[in-house]
Amino acid sequence: RTAKWWAGEPSHLAGLHGRKGHLAAGFDADIVVWDPDTSADTTVAGLYHKHKTSPYVGMDLKGRVLATFVRGQQVYAANSYGGRLPTEPCGQLLLGKRNY
Repeated sequence: RTAKWWAGEPSHLAGLHGRKGHLAAGFDADIVVWDPDTSADTTVAGLYHKHKTSPYVGMDLKGRVLATFVRGQQVYAANSYGGRLPTEPCGQLLLGKRNY
């Protein structure tokens, strides 16, 4: 049920329900490997986004992404989890008919 709320429904709202939101043949294999029990790195050095500021810096938070896969290709690995990562972007711009 959680997968439907977090993947199936958002893909439907974005107009991508025929391509995203399910782990099934014919769908993109976009997956996040998540460890809910590991402490998150909330230091500025641990932020992996453009802006190095966050309201969460220094907070004690649980949960950490270990790996991310886009269309079946691993694009992020925490520490040494997983194998070699791509050096070029591998995502695609997706514009669907929004249902909201």
